[in-house]
Amino acid sequence: MPEGTSECESCGYRLEVASAKFPFEAQPLERFVDPQGRIHSGTRNIANRAMDRLCAEFPQIRPYVFFARLPPDIDVREFGFWLFNKSRPTSKRERAERSNGVLLVYDWASDSASLTVGYNWDAFLGDLELRQILQEAAEDFMAGRYGNGIAAVMGGLQYLLREKHEAAVVVEEKWKKEIQGRNSPASSKRATSQVRLREKKAASAVVGFQSPEESDLDLDLALEGGERNESVSSIPASTAERW
Repeated sequence: MPEGTSECESCGYRLEVASAKFPFEAQPLERFVDPQGRIHSGTRNIANRAMDRLCAEFPQIRPYVFFARLPPDIDVREFGFWLFNKSRPTSKRERAERSNGVLLVYDWASDSASLTVGYNWDAFLGDLELRQILQEAAEDFMAGRYGNGIAAVMGGLQYLLREKHEAAVVVEEKWKKEIQGRNSPASSKRATSQVRLREKKAASAVVGFQSPEESDLDLDLALEGGERNESVSSIPASTAERW
């Protein structure tokens, strides 16, 4: 998304609307943010191991967890959307990687959670899929097993991205085989024979001879390439679930 854009392309929600509801400076995002100090070391260890597994398989992803008691009547989805976009990066590296971020916000006062994904993941992590991931983690969160709940979310993201990756590999391999087939000597010979066949047909038309004509090979290939250099102002999608 171009720098300066403040509207979500998928839902039309504007950052200015969220900013008006939170008239204070956004806290810097870290891997694990716990303002009230509610999370003990054991929970952090479980959550960190799950995030490590996710990052080991997908090094480009940058997970964040914000675990706090939010004020009453705060929509956790709007809060996640606002926090992701208004929080200032703490380094040049984080600024460059923010569009690869995934933010989990859990409000333990209302037992609600949201997932906000950076723009680079928007095409791969849909709203319904994110909602399902949160639903699968709901039992652990409701039972106070916060480490397991965070691990379930990270594991759900890892499984979903792996599925997307494997599907993309299948498509890529199919495309390579089709391209190789078109560039092979047999393909060139076939193309030459086809041209000669058509020439023979044109010549024989005078005497009423009809030669069988081969149909052309049609390939319907959808290719998507290149890298996006998104700014930190990218507007992510956000999904929330209340239990």
